Amino acid sequence: MSKAVSPLTGHPPPVSLGRPRGARTRLSDKLLNELAEKFEQHGAAAMDVVAKRMPEKFLALAFGILPRDVLIEVVEQRRPGGLDAAEWELMLRVLDLIKANVPADANASPSEVFGVIEEALRARYAKPIEGGV
Repeated sequence: MSKAVSPLTGHPPPVSLGRPRGARTRLSDKLLNELAEKFEQHGAAAMDVVAKRMPEKFLALAFGILPRDVLIEVVEQRRPGGLDAAEWELMLRVLDLIKANVPADANASPSEVFGVIEEALRARYAKPIEGGV
């Protein structure tokens, strides 16, 4: 008895022992549909009761129905550019200052705005030249 061999690799195809395609999706869909049905029957009042009396179970349910990739995204979310909290706070403050001081009707490009900021910073922190001409 001969086994099938891939013409590209010369090896038999891999044997898959995993779950059938779509099995997880069907289960998730069924669970979500049943939860939606119960919510329609009992409404937000039931959620209020559970949230007040058993907040840990309420949160477990809330996070339990989220897809795992959403949870991973939230956990692994980082500040842009690898900035630490203090640097990120400084960047947000700079943006707030720009928004507060550049009129919306100025139609200033980002390069123009940053040119003004750079010029102001250089003028403010410039070191005097000793023994100038």
